[in-house]
Amino acid sequence: MDDAIAMTGGEPGDAFLHKYGRRAANRILTDWANRSLNLWQMVSTTMVLSAGVSTYALPDDCLDVTEVQFRDDSSGDNVDLTMGRLSRSEYASLSNKETEGRPSSYVVLRELDNARIIVWPTPDTSSAEALYYWYIQKNQDVTSAAENIGVPDRFLPAFVAGMAYELGKVRPTVDGGKLQYLKQEYMDLLMRAQNEDRERTPTRIYPDLSGYWR
Repeated sequence: MDDAIAMTGGEPGDAFLHKYGRRAANRILTDWANRSLNLWQMVSTTMVLSAGVSTYALPDDCLDVTEVQFRDDSSGDNVDLTMGRLSRSEYASLSNKETEGRPSSYVVLRELDNARIIVWPTPDTSSAEALYYWYIQKNQDVTSAAENIGVPDRFLPAFVAGMAYELGKVRPTVDGGKLQYLKQEYMDLLMRAQNEDRERTPTRIYPDLSGYWR
């Protein structure tokens, strides 16, 4: 917080500015989650399936699901089979949602307070195994100006610049020119961090076969 205040210039921050800064920090982290897929927010876990049950609650800190595999361990080995994601409209168009079998598709319902996943077909007694999936984890809220922010070091320069830009909006000593400079500095550092925050793998293009998983 102190570094961000220093970037805006002027007098040290008062209690109002620190309180505003905590709210601004949460807005920045939420905006980052909306802008792109941040690798440090990716979490993998498993979910046990039950025969005859198609809808399951996702973790409270889940923003969205990115990949899902049906994990078959009936042979004693964990064999992961990729599942295809359906849109809500695609799921709604399924003529028999009660069909039972090995799940091959899923739809994610992102709701106001939580998220749910529906698998299709509904697991039967022979396919009530587990899901192995990756999801985007929500950042914990910032509640104190002295709190360590849950972002990797490579994003700290962008976070400080973003805080300076947000604080500059409410500091009377920051004029329009200065505010524009803070915004540009923030956007440049954020783009640099996001360009670095990527997987170093070859680009592969696959056909969309989701229609064949229904």
